[in-house]
Amino acid sequence: MTEMLISLYRNSDSAGFSRVRKMARRAAAVPLVADADTPFDVIAERVGFAEARAFRRAFRRWLGVSPSELRAARNGLGSPRGSGPYA
Repeated sequence: MTEMLISLYRNSDSAGFSRVRKMARRAAAVPLVADADTPFDVIAERVGFAEARAFRRAFRRWLGVSPSELRAARNGLGSPRGSGPYA
């Protein structure tokens, strides 16, 4: 995660560090969420959140669907309610 963050920051055009950090967290989170074997609290920790609850709120803000909804849609268990870019 740290290497990805540094790379994104170096390649960004005047993007603030906070914005780049959000982009890196989102990029790292989506494939982890799609993996049905990884618990959300583990994903939250891996992408830099202290609590799974904060991760879930941020994920919904980023994509318009909860991590559970995206996971279900990616694993053929239904479709997400939202209309985020990964739906």
